[in-house]
Amino acid sequence: NYRADVAARRIVVDLQIARRRAQQTSTSQTIVFYVADNYYEISDMNDLDRSSKVYEHRLGESVSQAKLVSADFGGSSTLVFDIYGQPSSAGTIVFNAGGSDQTIQVGAAGWVNAPTRADIAGP
Repeated sequence: NYRADVAARRIVVDLQIARRRAQQTSTSQTIVFYVADNYYEISDMNDLDRSSKVYEHRLGESVSQAKLVSADFGGSSTLVFDIYGQPSSAGTIVFNAGGSDQTIQVGAAGWVNAPTRADIAGP
């Protein structure tokens, strides 16, 4: 499913960027998922195109036309990578693209895994 693959790649890459940034800058990085509004933001990072704004990705406005279904990190929709790249809690992000739900997992050690070719291993 092309749409699911595109959405998974984007989310996984963004999570890995936030994780690496936390490690490289020795500052925690926060990713907030706004499920009802279908977007997420990396609140500690500026947008690449508009440096005065926080980085955000609106799933419905991208090629994937994906829809966030849920984001759960220990009961919260917020994921924080600490200065060592460790997540505040392991959890999952579920989205729908092309008519099927897909799940991205974030492990306690910081690895991120998607059920498509977008798989990226962690440490």
